[in-house]
Amino acid sequence: MNDDGEDEVEEAEDTGTEHAPGTELLASRAPPHVPACPVCAAPRPSEGRFCERCGADLVAADASRPMRWVAEIVADRQLFERVSPDGLAFPEAREVVTLDLTEAELLIGRRHERRGIEPAIDLSGPLEDPAASHRHAVLTRLDDGAYALADLDSTNGTELNDGQVAIKAGRPHRLADGDRIHIGAWTTIVVRRSSS
Repeated sequence: MNDDGEDEVEEAEDTGTEHAPGTELLASRAPPHVPACPVCAAPRPSEGRFCERCGADLVAADASRPMRWVAEIVADRQLFERVSPDGLAFPEAREVVTLDLTEAELLIGRRHERRGIEPAIDLSGPLEDPAASHRHAVLTRLDDGAYALADLDSTNGTELNDGQVAIKAGRPHRLADGDRIHIGAWTTIVVRRSSS
C-alpha cells in the first residue's frame, strides 16, 4: 500500500523479447482448460476482480453471461470394478454421449413406458445400465444457473467423485464444474460448465 492508501500493483518486468507482428495476442491467450477473460481471452487471475491484460470487470462479465452446463455420460470401468455384481459384463462398445442441460429439472433413470417414466437423461436403450433405477436421481437448476443433484431413493444409490460423497435421498447437493455423478453399475455423468 502506498502513502495515499492505495494498493500498489507490481508492473511486469520488460524482458526485451520481441514478438512477431500479430503474435502478441496469441501468446497471451489462456491455454485450454484454464479460465479465460471473456473480453480478451487472456488467462484469468486466480484471485481478483479485473483482467490483468485488458482491465475487464470479470465479476460483471460472469454475471451477464447465462451459465450453461453440459453432461457427459460415460461407461466408467473403475466404477464397474468397484460396485458391479458378479455376472454383469462391462459395455466396452458403449459410446460417450454429451447433452446440454437446458431444463429446470432433469430426471435421470431408465425409461418405463407402461409407468410413463421418460427421463431427460435416459439410461436405457444404447445407454442401458441395468443397475440404474427408473427414477434414479434428479438434477434441479438453482437460481444462479448451477445445478443440484438429489437421489430419488434409488435402489443402488448415487455417489459423487469416486465415492467421496454419498448423495442422500431427497437432499439436494450443489454440483461444481467437473463433478462426476456415479449411478448404477457403470454409469458416470460428468457435469461441466460450458464456455460457449
